Amino acid sequence: MKRIKKSTIIIVITAFWLALIARRMWPLFSSQSLFAIGLATAIFASSLKKILQNRNSNIELSQFAIFLEYLSARVSSGENLQTALLHAPKRLFRQLAGSHFFSSLESLSAALSSQLSLEESLIGFQREFDHPKGQAFIRILPFLHHYGGRLDIYLRQSYRSLSSELQTQKEIQAAQSAKNSEAFILLFMPFVMAFLIGNGDYGQSLYELPFASILLDILYLLAVLAAGFTLRLIARQDPYRMRKISLPKMAKKSDRKLKVLGSKVLNLLPSNLKLQINLSLKFIFPKEEALAERWLGRISFITCFIALLSLALAIIARQAYCLLIAPVYLLYEVMLMLQAKKLKNEAYRLEYPDFLSLMAILLKSGLSVERALLLQKDGSEKKSQSLLANDLQQVTAKIRNSVPVGRVLASLAAKMPAQEISSAINQLIRYARDGGEEILDILELQSIACWQVYKNAMRSKLERENLALVVPMGIDLMVILTICILPAMASFAAI
Repeated sequence: MKRIKKSTIIIVITAFWLALIARRMWPLFSSQSLFAIGLATAIFASSLKKILQNRNSNIELSQFAIFLEYLSARVSSGENLQTALLHAPKRLFRQLAGSHFFSSLESLSAALSSQLSLEESLIGFQREFDHPKGQAFIRILPFLHHYGGRLDIYLRQSYRSLSSELQTQKEIQAAQSAKNSEAFILLFMPFVMAFLIGNGDYGQSLYELPFASILLDILYLLAVLAAGFTLRLIARQDPYRMRKISLPKMAKKSDRKLKVLGSKVLNLLPSNLKLQINLSLKFIFPKEEALAERWLGRISFITCFIALLSLALAIIARQAYCLLIAPVYLLYEVMLMLQAKKLKNEAYRLEYPDFLSLMAILLKSGLSVERALLLQKDGSEKKSQSLLANDLQQVTAKIRNSVPVGRVLASLAAKMPAQEISSAINQLIRYARDGGEEILDILELQSIACWQVYKNAMRSKLERENLALVVPMGIDLMVILTICILPAMASFAAI
């Protein structure tokens, strides 16, 4: 708690000095500017906190990779897992000393020294080291130790998988760095331009313009807002953060009138469009029935109601643009459905490669498919909002109800949007049925191929997020143009 409070104080002080220096670069500094500096401090502090969190997350993941390499080497050489964890702080002092992860390791070592069990000690370590990748590993480790399995293979393959994932993320971030650099350079331009104009002969006429101080404070806040928005967009490129999916709303199953209306509207549509709507809604809601009729019935009823209201409003107000309300609402509903389909498709491509890679690791360590699935479910309890966690919960529930694992995995493979992921799940079905090292090798190769799916999905996600950089860049350009025009307007007003 003290560490968090100290870092918060440092962030606020740094943000205040940034806001103050930035405002001093603008002309006409007055007592009214203190309010603008206060708002700018809040914006900068929020952005700096986000950047610091992202940086700490990347550092902790790199440190976890070092820890995993050490653990794999020690266990492979014949050392007991508990002994390797007990002596980890001493052996990793030079690489990790002074970090939060190192203090977590010291707490783990102290817990083991006090004769606590391995499971209880790892629970405490998991509580302190709160990273999604580390959480999954730490949750599975005691279960694997309890159920039996080759820990050396599990640790070695986990380290290889994490190293491959880190390398993939570095390649993707390097490809995006050019676009981020452009936005990062542009966020300084309004402040540099304001400093040059305010200290030159061209900007002297600003002092004669009425309300110039208030106007410059507003432009200063816009530039700060654009800078904060840019920094947050660059910092939020986190591969473990999944965007929440806004699902399109459907009519109730019991509402027959809307279903009939939707059925009539559906019959009027071209067959190709009808097929696309059915496939999209079935992908979003795999368990629902009469999807197209319920969705079309609801939006058709609301669109007709809005059209009548907008027509009455257009007649009363004599404004033709009121008639655009109904088409805009219809377009919003269609875009919401397409966005939900796209985000769900992306979520599968981002979550399942890691799941399949871990399945290959667990199977190579000597576990059965059923036991590995149960461990994966136990390891994903904190990701209750993810598609993978929901699928694993349904899969393990069916397995516990004595449904054959092949049938369960076949239904899972059928709804996968990527052929590589579906093929890897089919290899799991073959291994559950036939076994054999050859199938395990094929599964491992297929899980490696799935990382290309992950890479493409991550690149698409970052490119979509980079499109949002257009907004702060546009604000910066508007502020720069306004600063350049203001002295000329002041000169004309003085004539």
